[in-house]
Amino acid sequence: MTGNGRRESDKQMMAETPRPGRIEARYLKERFQSKLSLTAEQAMVIEPILEKVSDDLSRSLGLHQRIGGIMKNAYDQIARN
Repeated sequence: MTGNGRRESDKQMMAETPRPGRIEARYLKERFQSKLSLTAEQAMVIEPILEKVSDDLSRSLGLHQRIGGIMKNAYDQIARN
């Protein structure tokens, strides 16, 4: 660890991906703040937007997983015949 230990841990946190199945609003907020150098006020303004994005993406991911399961089931049934 260098004299900039905090910076290294910040970079590591930014490199971490959100947990599978959900893109966390916190993760999105950190990415926006990092890339755009947002002020605290700007970050507060976009937080509700990012919460909605997180929820919308979570629902979409669930749908894709269900479709994938349905298709796998169909392929398994076809393979047995």
